[in-house]
Amino acid sequence: MDGLFGPGWLPAALFAVLWSMRRTLPRPDDGWCCVPFAGAVGIFVLGFQGLAYSFFPYVVPERLTIWQAAASDESLAIILAGAAVVLAKILGDTAFAYRVFWGKTRDLTDGRGGGRARPPLPPCPASDTLPTPTRGNAPMVQRLTISLDDDTAAAIDAFMVRRGYTNRSEAVRDLVRSGLAPGASDAPGGLCVAAVSYVYDHHERDLVRRLADAQHDHHDLVIATMHAHLDHHECLEVVLMRGRSDRVRRVAEATVAERGVRFGQANVVPVTTDGNRHRHDDGGPEHEHATPALAALRSRPRRG
Repeated sequence: MDGLFGPGWLPAALFAVLWSMRRTLPRPDDGWCCVPFAGAVGIFVLGFQGLAYSFFPYVVPERLTIWQAAASDESLAIILAGAAVVLAKILGDTAFAYRVFWGKTRDLTDGRGGGRARPPLPPCPASDTLPTPTRGNAPMVQRLTISLDDDTAAAIDAFMVRRGYTNRSEAVRDLVRSGLAPGASDAPGGLCVAAVSYVYDHHERDLVRRLADAQHDHHDLVIATMHAHLDHHECLEVVLMRGRSDRVRRVAEATVAERGVRFGQANVVPVTTDGNRHRHDDGGPEHEHATPALAALRSRPRRG
């Protein structure tokens, strides 16, 4: 092998280098991280080259040469065309997989100081404001992969059918939002908007007065009330509220707990404000904008 394939000691030297580097890799700066891969490829290639060299030009030693075993030119042309198509498909799939998963991996450490350690996560905000990464006017979307058992996946599919979703991603996003919203809105001093809906019998003694008194007592939280008559006794009422999350929740829970109130439910959405009170050119009242604190989980670009 000293002529065409290099000195015969080259595979042994590569193996010795790899064995000596196993205690020094990985390094903090990822230096020489490609050496193990390149060395393993070199040993593999040199091994096959040595095997081919030892048999050349025979396929079956002393019986059949490579020229005798080769197919006709026409057959080889067909094989070449098929190999070109398959190779192009493999390269395309590899490039696509690289593009899909590019940037999704994290730097790891083996616990001995090797490798780049992943930077610590930022502390959770003290208020209900959650970070909202944006790209232009649209929130950034991250692709996540989760594993679910068959029963949970079937339940999500049934949920999609009931609610009219067209894809699983949007259904899972809404389920995640509904699960995260209560925790985000529970932060002390955090702001929220809420819709408190309930059904009650207006003939219930003093119930109408108690509900009205509660709204007047918290007029700084109550924005508006919608009242609908369902039949001769039952009424549906929806109260829109805005303010500190702890106060809004206390009022909502007290309303739902009133004697005679049924089917009560509070839908609380945590919000954040920029504190910039202003007026528009049309001379409207001074106000500030409230943005949902979970806007980072939305899939659609922000409008307006």
